[in-house]
Amino acid sequence: MINQRRTKKVIIEEDLRDQILSGQILPEDDFPTLNELAVKYNICQRTAGVIIKKLAKNGLLDISPGRRTRLITPYAQLANPAFSKPIAIISPESELLAVSGWRNWLNVNLKKRLERSGYHTEYVKESSLGTAVLQDLYSGIIVAGEQLSLERWESVRKANIASVKLSFFRPYTSTVFIDYRSALDQLALFLALRGCRRVIMLASGEREAKHALNWFNDIGMIKTLQEYNVEEHGIHRFAITSQQESGWSRIRELSMTPKVKTAYLLSCPTYSEQLIDMLTKQKKQPGRDYELALLSRAPDEAGPDCYINVKWRKVLDKMLEILFRHQIAGKPQFGQVIHAEFKS
Repeated sequence: MINQRRTKKVIIEEDLRDQILSGQILPEDDFPTLNELAVKYNICQRTAGVIIKKLAKNGLLDISPGRRTRLITPYAQLANPAFSKPIAIISPESELLAVSGWRNWLNVNLKKRLERSGYHTEYVKESSLGTAVLQDLYSGIIVAGEQLSLERWESVRKANIASVKLSFFRPYTSTVFIDYRSALDQLALFLALRGCRRVIMLASGEREAKHALNWFNDIGMIKTLQEYNVEEHGIHRFAITSQQESGWSRIRELSMTPKVKTAYLLSCPTYSEQLIDMLTKQKKQPGRDYELALLSRAPDEAGPDCYINVKWRKVLDKMLEILFRHQIAGKPQFGQVIHAEFKS
């Protein structure tokens, strides 16, 4: 299982970086001294020094012997950088949620936003990636998904061109990390307070079901639900595919169990109407007999009222920000963290 725990040093780095990028700390302000940082965050001065060096390495601070640390003017205040070649947009072939509306939304709007600003973009297949190809054809790479092989991601980084990708597991350089953990905690509490004792995860295909189950376990979703006692009658640790009649037969069988309130978690809203129609024919009432929630939803995606909001517009903005900063600075940039929220 991937370790989700982050150190205090990383959290402080993110907090200071966010203050700089959001304008809470301005270039004309004095940046806190080692002692001031140590007192504010309850850390030793040595740790404070490591944090300052990391911020400087990522192009946010100017540190010179004999004078106080200064902010470097945020790149967001500069003109858009020049890209002499097209910017490649890649959606990995082994995408976690292959048919979810958010991925289409993100791809389309990344392209629109860039072309509206005068940049030329191309959709590129993951299989075509190679260091020589990248350097010859593209000035920048945007990976709209997590499931890009390590070998191919390393080929992007070795090409030393502006690049950014999504991450669903942890924050690291040149990524936008979508942190689901707080949203899962809110979702688990929501289900527990409404008396749900069983969870069924509804996927849209065999491949998605496989990736979804592994991902739910890796990010701690199953454990979180158990901690909120959503397991009296068991959590179904599999994702039922809805494309096959056998899948719907299994859903009908499970939904007929008397006096067991069930939570249905959908990776996308494609089959929500069909599910609601089936439950209505069984005389099941929302709120009393079941709860329905989307695990994520794109800004223009229809669906139930309950869903996890991953703030896709903010994700899009952060991806472009990292891409532009990389192009201007000529080196990898700090990752960004977006905290998902559960909406009910």
